[in-house]
Amino acid sequence: MHSNQRFKKQAPSQNLIPVKVIKTYSVPNEAQGLKVIHLNAQSVGNKITLVNDLIVELDADIAFITETWLKPKGDEGIVNQFRPDGHAKPLNFARTTGQPGGGICVIHRESLDAKCTVLTSMTQFECCECKLYINGRSVLLICVYRPPPSPKNKFTPKQFLAEFETFLDEFSLNVHLPIIIGDFNLHFDNQTETYVCQMRDILRTHLLTQVVNLPTQKNNHILDWVVTPDISLISNLQVMDKCISDHKVIVFDLPFCKPEPVKRTITCRNKNIDNQKLGTAIQGVAEEMKKDYNKNLVDIYNRKLKELLDIYAPLKTHIVTDRPSAPWMTSHIKNLKTERRRAERKWHSTSLCVHRDIYRDLNRKLKNAIETAKKYYYCHKIEECLTSKALYNVANTLSGKGGNSQGSIPKTIPADKLAERFGNFFIEKTAKIRKPMDAASSSLPSFDCFDGDCMMMFEPVTKEDVMKIIKASPPKSCCLDPIPTPLFVRKQPIMFLRSAPVVVPREERELDSLAPNPDYQAPNIPYFEIPFPTNYKQKTQRTTPTMQVTAELFCDRNKRLRDKDQFCATQRQPQPATASSLLVGLLSMRMHIQRE
Repeated sequence: MHSNQRFKKQAPSQNLIPVKVIKTYSVPNEAQGLKVIHLNAQSVGNKITLVNDLIVELDADIAFITETWLKPKGDEGIVNQFRPDGHAKPLNFARTTGQPGGGICVIHRESLDAKCTVLTSMTQFECCECKLYINGRSVLLICVYRPPPSPKNKFTPKQFLAEFETFLDEFSLNVHLPIIIGDFNLHFDNQTETYVCQMRDILRTHLLTQVVNLPTQKNNHILDWVVTPDISLISNLQVMDKCISDHKVIVFDLPFCKPEPVKRTITCRNKNIDNQKLGTAIQGVAEEMKKDYNKNLVDIYNRKLKELLDIYAPLKTHIVTDRPSAPWMTSHIKNLKTERRRAERKWHSTSLCVHRDIYRDLNRKLKNAIETAKKYYYCHKIEECLTSKALYNVANTLSGKGGNSQGSIPKTIPADKLAERFGNFFIEKTAKIRKPMDAASSSLPSFDCFDGDCMMMFEPVTKEDVMKIIKASPPKSCCLDPIPTPLFVRKQPIMFLRSAPVVVPREERELDSLAPNPDYQAPNIPYFEIPFPTNYKQKTQRTTPTMQVTAELFCDRNKRLRDKDQFCATQRQPQPATASSLLVGLLSMRMHIQRE
């Protein structure tokens, strides 16, 4: 240390050259490669959970699953279960010859720009190509599955070699040759076999190399290959036995950076609200509004509630990163995964069959635990569905029929013309629905006199009635609500009593002030289960929309009060179309009856 200090003091400064230092940040090797995996599943019917867990465990960016045994139609639910969180909808390229077996499934990360298509011109093997676009560069991956020859399919190795050579000739003029992955069902390790030697010559002619040098099947043969035009494109090649099928998993990295996780901007409020303070503030608003009877009482009340919500739970904007998650994950599943990983390391260190059996047993236990947790999660989610729409959304998610609605929009029609066609469609549909209603309203019979019971006054509404009606409504909410409905209904029932002076009118003039603006749009229309004689089946109690019930009452009022002496012509209205027109019509009925 002393000699170094002495050397630094004696070093002449005139001999030193100033060098500009640039800071460089090294990226860990683990984050550089684009991870690709391949597995011959030998039917995925009862292995969906294991394959899904394999993709998550290896953090695969793109996975090729061959010999899926899936059908082109009818197996959408099974295909959808392949999809881990953060990955796009799996692409199922099933066998189209009508014979069972075969099939290729491609699963890639959602943030990865990939275009996958199936090649149907081949007869001796199944094939699909997947083109990846990453940071201005592209790479072509091809997955191949060659069925083993049998008397039923009448395939021969000679026909396969001839067709495969023709297939490679199509890519010979490309600047970048593809990387071919798949199950060739040829023993690449047997260098004396005739067809293997011919295959080696074909690959050598097209400047391709097969890089897998470890057994990929339980009989210690190399059946699953990775063929590449440049060995440097393949790194960290591994052959893993995950005890999913007779074939092992092939894992390797491509020299492309992983795509960054998708980021999005969200606006939210803090749910941890001081209930006591919020309730006291609402009570203060109610007491203040009791002193001033304004025609815009409802609008003022809504504005006050919004101001209170902004005070106690202000809107905050955050940028979040979408990361994979499993909502059914439990501590028991995590412990099983840890125990399985420990058993796997023990098996690889000893290579004993007994340790392999222990690993397979833990693999089976983990599969059953995940399936049980998923069933419990979705059963609980179905029980929470309060509307048929929510139930159908869950069912579509499970069956794989749900997806991005933008995919159904035709891309061949310009956006302006498409919007105009949408508008014209709904205008024509509305006119078609209203036409028979107007005709039926104009042809109603007239009555000389009205001998029924007249409603001369409204019965007073109590606070308990209002609470009962609001609690029976679905806890839905939207941007038009001054306070989220679940917060107002479930978490703060005392708010009804504190806001009752505003919600429950005490005098007739207050009821007049509650008439909404015709332009006001009601966000929530409650549903009531009542045996009402609607257009549904008789003697059947069903969930009937309040809007439909009120509309029928409205039309029935037009029928019974058709007499010119009792009902002026200006008040004969057809069936209303919106909730606001219903409320305005009912209030006009009340005002007309009060004048009588």
